[in-house]
Amino acid sequence: MKLSDVMKKDHITFKDSVKNYEDAIYESGQVLLDKGIIEKKYLDKVIDNVKSIGPYIVIAPMIALSHARPEDGANALGMSLLMLEEPVNFSEEKDRFARAIITLAASNENEHLEALSQMSKMLMENMESFLGAKDKETIIKLIENYS
Repeated sequence: MKLSDVMKKDHITFKDSVKNYEDAIYESGQVLLDKGIIEKKYLDKVIDNVKSIGPYIVIAPMIALSHARPEDGANALGMSLLMLEEPVNFSEEKDRFARAIITLAASNENEHLEALSQMSKMLMENMESFLGAKDKETIIKLIENYS
């Protein structure tokens, strides 16, 4: 499935700031939760993983990819995005800040691979444009260019 099929305009949220990374994870996944794409335990598992493993979900400067395993409460394929004005730190020991928190859910091991590949290419080639986006339309145009 293409990136534009899973990252829809109504899956994108802009917010000035959040209290902590836990709030960032919940805020990012809220639209997927509301639509039944994930269960609350999916977001709880992401937070548990960050606490036990560390800030592995910060995949690039200012970008976090919130995800867990399909069996942790992913009911369908979906992706959402929280864009923060003020970065949030995902670590107490190191600087692992993110402004863009992408939540990815997949109900099996393979269905997300095409969309994730397209997202990766977009971020590699257009990170500044993505992080500098001030509205949903700009992000959707980038997504469509890579879908």
